[in-house]
Amino acid sequence: MQMILRTRFWYKDGTNYEMSTAIPNEVGDKIAVGGLAYVEVYVDAMVTNLPPMKLDKPELLDFKKGT
Repeated sequence: MQMILRTRFWYKDGTNYEMSTAIPNEVGDKIAVGGLAYVEVYVDAMVTNLPPMKLDKPELLDFKKGT
């Protein structure tokens, strides 16, 4: 069974975006059984002289606008 970590970002104007990422089963089990106590989220600026990131399996990363 493939485990997916879904993260929803809520904004002051009431909109939200959801990001889904495939995670290893061991990570999903640890979150489900041990509980998740804290998450840090960072937004880093892009460096323009780096080549674009290549995803080997782009279907495992899904970023979509919520309602």
